[in-house]
Amino acid sequence: MQPNWAGREGTWRTDGIRRASNTLVSKVTVFERNRDGVVAVRFKAAADAARCVQTMNGRFFDRRRIEAFFFDGKTDYRYRESEEEQTHRMKEWRKFLGDEGSESDADG
Repeated sequence: MQPNWAGREGTWRTDGIRRASNTLVSKVTVFERNRDGVVAVRFKAAADAARCVQTMNGRFFDRRRIEAFFFDGKTDYRYRESEEEQTHRMKEWRKFLGDEGSESDADG
């Protein structure tokens, strides 16, 4: 199993993370729309991940404090839209399709 690092910061860009960490990183996952700005970085070596956590935890980036820690293997950082957001999205989609008046089959 490869070591993982997860951090909360705001809006990260994967290319910036990859450049900053050179060839130490094997994968970067940005959890889009997560309000905490969560990014998971998979390192090729556990020692590099540990150095990153030690170096980055508590630092500031774009006026926000970074929390760097090892992933617990359980927390789900994916964004889940609310029923309200889903209803609004479906309404906008029907409007885009030119079917504004139809409310049929809103679930699927």
